[in-house]
Amino acid sequence: MPTSLWSRASVGLVLLFGGCAFPAVWVEADEKFEIPVAGVKELECTTMNATIDVQASAASAQTVSVQVRKRAGAIDEAGAREALSAIQIVKANEDGKVRLGWKWGTTKANDWQAAVSFAVVTTPDLATKLDTSNSSVSVARMNGPVVVSTSNASVKLDRCAGDWEVTTSNGGIDASGTPSSLALRTRNGAISAEVATKGTVNGKLRTSNGRIEARLGAETSTRVKAETSNGGVVAEGDWKIHDKGRTRIDASRQGGTGTLMLDTSNGSIRIE
Repeated sequence: MPTSLWSRASVGLVLLFGGCAFPAVWVEADEKFEIPVAGVKELECTTMNATIDVQASAASAQTVSVQVRKRAGAIDEAGAREALSAIQIVKANEDGKVRLGWKWGTTKANDWQAAVSFAVVTTPDLATKLDTSNSSVSVARMNGPVVVSTSNASVKLDRCAGDWEVTTSNGGIDASGTPSSLALRTRNGAISAEVATKGTVNGKLRTSNGRIEARLGAETSTRVKAETSNGGVVAEGDWKIHDKGRTRIDASRQGGTGTLMLDTSNGSIRIE
């Protein structure tokens, strides 16, 4: 597991003094486990108010390695520790799918709150479906399709070869790799996409109140149709320009066999 993830002690106690902080006490603990990867085609992870990090291991790895950080809060330490012990990790391997998540293992007290983060190292060829809220998601070097949903947080895809589908809000999207299709959507955040695909690429990048930057490889074949409401549009590099105005552009590269739509308001657009 990367040392940059969760370098704090495995069990911690946080006291919040003053004001009306609620819960007043938080405790946390780590849990690690492995799941056999034989026959697995898909990874699905669902949580809320907590981060998800997925990184590819060697293709020959025999297990999915999972590190969980459980964080629980209540109005006092006894309640927080009771809440922590009630967090039950869901880990299933069935029908070719690894499912990760959590639930309360007992009736939830009114003052309990929890956040459960997942850091996963897995073989690169799995399809990946990740769902959280109010927290960031990062995925690195996965070859299968990647579907991410969160809110009020950023998403980062690093050198991912599978197709992308990302939805967030009030946060940016930063993606790189070689997809043949991509759908990146946010509100009140910027989008940056670096696509090095050799061949046809289709998709849509859409935001509001944020800029869009799309850097496409020399061998990527697509026709970019970009438009903003309040911002400029710039094309740099070897593009065939079909139409251009201050707030729009229609340009293609390598024959333009695909279509890539870029749409924002109150933000600039740059294609390279």
